[in-house]
Amino acid sequence: MGALPTAAGRLVVTDQKTTIAIQNLMPPPPGKSYHLWGITNGQKLSCGKLTPNSTGTIYKTIASDKILMEATTFMVTIEPAEEMPQPTGDTVMMGSGTI
Repeated sequence: MGALPTAAGRLVVTDQKTTIAIQNLMPPPPGKSYHLWGITNGQKLSCGKLTPNSTGTIYKTIASDKILMEATTFMVTIEPAEEMPQPTGDTVMMGSGTI
């Protein structure tokens, strides 16, 4: 049995839409979910939950909003299943455009 591939992703923001594509993301622990955050001037703002499919892939297109348009960095964290106003869990991915 080989090692699991490392999760990798890309986030593309345009005026109209934002496309999120992540591969090789392990299922979150029971009672937890992945959450996307946009970071602007050090402030972490919620961009919503992310749910990988059975192969660990997320491909999601959402309408671009002010948070997504102004963010300079993005991060994915593991959070409790309910919505959180700020990240509290472990960061699993982080980057600018490519997460």
